[in-house]
Amino acid sequence: MRTSLTEIAQIESYLQGKLGIAATLLFEARMLLEPSLSASVKLQKIISEVVTLYGRKQLRKEIQMIDSKLFQAADKTDFRREIDQIFNKDQ
Repeated sequence: MRTSLTEIAQIESYLQGKLGIAATLLFEARMLLEPSLSASVKLQKIISEVVTLYGRKQLRKEIQMIDSKLFQAADKTDFRREIDQIFNKDQ
């Protein structure tokens, strides 16, 4: 099952809801008539979800690293205290 770049772009537009109503209906009709297209859509959706999850995981790691540098380091106690005062003004 080889998918052309044009088809990949169409699938991506469909999954992101970027197609108009008529184009969406036409694309969905094609999926009903072409099982290979339907399979490609399902596969591309899974791939997109995996990439999104991986990106979130990487972002979480970066945030934890920054937190560690700014708030957990022994030499940053003054900075940590200032930030705590800013966000705890109402309390």
